Amino acid sequence: MARTRRELLKLSGGVLAAAAVAGCTDGGEEGEAEEGEPEDEGEDDHDDEEDDHDDDDHDHVEVEGLEIVDGDGEEVAYIHGDHWHGELQVPIDETVEYGAVFVDEEGEEIPLGEDEEYELDAEVAEGAQEGIVGIEPHGDHVDVTGEEEGLTEVVFLLWHDDHADYESPPIDAEVAEEFDDEDDHGHDHDDEDDHGHDDEHDHDDDHDHGHDDDDHGHDDDHDHDDDH
Repeated sequence: MARTRRELLKLSGGVLAAAAVAGCTDGGEEGEAEEGEPEDEGEDDHDDEEDDHDDDDHDHVEVEGLEIVDGDGEEVAYIHGDHWHGELQVPIDETVEYGAVFVDEEGEEIPLGEDEEYELDAEVAEGAQEGIVGIEPHGDHVDVTGEEEGLTEVVFLLWHDDHADYESPPIDAEVAEEFDDEDDHGHDHDDEDDHGHDDEHDHDDDHDHGHDDDDHGHDDDHDHDDDH
């Protein structure tokens, strides 16, 4: 009987060992299945990110032209190629309103405003002098205040949601008490008038010389009368 009991114990031990091996095998397969599920979710997240990037690229607008205007709608500066014609002139301690006309690749003006898809913004260009101007955006225009006399550079932004779809080349912004560009043009015209007067004096001199010659001619005639 003792021998038979030993054989039964051996047999029971073998069954438990086999069950334990089977349990380890099943557990490993379940672990692999669980680890595989997050990998699938990660791939889905990556696909979503790619879709978001595609949407962002699609929403970007191409700017083909840009004109800066003052509060009266008068042109102040415009872009030609990669550079500006004109500059911003802001009197010290005063605020100037600037608007912008952005033109897309189809030649259409892009609407600007707080209720529109795009807004106008501006900032001091990277590396330019700080503290010369203060800038406050209002959707369809920006207010630029002259804080200190000097020269700096400003970039205009076509703002879309939380980023800029377009950034302009830097434009010069000057702050001073007075701007004498018009006076300079006046001096140029004065110079032209002076030259005109000089020319008239020259003509008068020529005319006088002609009379002198005529006088000499009359004297000669008088001499001939005396001979007769």
